[in-house]
Amino acid sequence: MRITNGRGSLLKKNWFVLIGLLLLAGVISGCNVSKASGRTTVKLNENSEYVKTFKDLHLGEVLDFDLTWADADETEVTIWTEQYKDGKMGTEQAGGISFSESPEKSEKGHLGMGIVHYDEKKAIVVVYGPGVSGKSEEIELDYSGSAYGWEKAVDAEKIELELGKTYILGAYRISKDSHIQSYNLKDKNEVEKMIKEDRTGFLLKVKTEKK
Repeated sequence: MRITNGRGSLLKKNWFVLIGLLLLAGVISGCNVSKASGRTTVKLNENSEYVKTFKDLHLGEVLDFDLTWADADETEVTIWTEQYKDGKMGTEQAGGISFSESPEKSEKGHLGMGIVHYDEKKAIVVVYGPGVSGKSEEIELDYSGSAYGWEKAVDAEKIELELGKTYILGAYRISKDSHIQSYNLKDKNEVEKMIKEDRTGFLLKVKTEKK
């Protein structure tokens, strides 16, 4: 988990944020979606163009995954994020997309979530999938005196997505103070403890289903 203390350098110019989002949308919508075979799997990619774009432009943090999408002509994949705050899960999604229109039997692409730093108390959440422009939403966040960063549930070892089952890919966390504890996101009890411990955060989830 990459955790940073304090806010560091933030983007304060609206035009810079907009340029970054437009560039990100261009990368996402213009990505090459290739044919694949086998089962639907997801694995972490810490060296992708998405990660490089965020680092080069100092936009914030992104969690990017390689998706191998089996039965793409018969299934749909949904990726979304849910915000928790003050020990409770929110009732609404902070962003989410579904993609199902594919003429191919199987494909490869990227999916993930980015946090674009806007100012001291605001960020923009971007969720994206293969060949789908990212959906963004502005969220008010309080980073004061906190540690923050990604808690990963999936690493470079790919996981297989079973139809109808929801998986947590990772969590973007903001602690109540300068200390933060790591949790196992594959354990439901650990996730509940994390939600109670943090000031706020986002759970990134994915699911594949028959059309």
